Amino acid sequence: DRRQVEMAYGYGADAVLIIYRLVEREKAMELAEHAERLGLTPIVEVDNVQDAKEVATWGGKVVIGINARDLRTLEVSLQKAFEIAKALRGDVEFIVESGISRPEEAEKACLLYARGILVGTALMKNPQLAKELKTAAERCLARR
Repeated sequence: DRRQVEMAYGYGADAVLIIYRLVEREKAMELAEHAERLGLTPIVEVDNVQDAKEVATWGGKVVIGINARDLRTLEVSLQKAFEIAKALRGDVEFIVESGISRPEEAEKACLLYARGILVGTALMKNPQLAKELKTAAERCLARR
């Protein structure tokens, strides 16, 4: 809700996460606009093409977070995330969240014009992976 956005701002956050599936469309838009007014980047998390295309029409500084994890089943499908990314065609800024555990997966996200990736579990299991992911991203950016 708005209080959480304001708290994030007060604590010095740069961005806030809005999980599209958990709030009504109008509420998600309102939270994104409120975040932007405070100078925060709203990251609106989606897990399907329809929601991604809807959020892509909002304009502003919204970044779409493509979650490879289905929030209903908790299953992870990086392939599904890449299909959503392809549907966006690089027309809007997005990041790929969850499921990336290898440098070639990070490179593929980059080649699909992802602004970034969110990696958690894989880094916890293998801290050395951070360096490998950075190298993959640099290699991709040199080719784009």
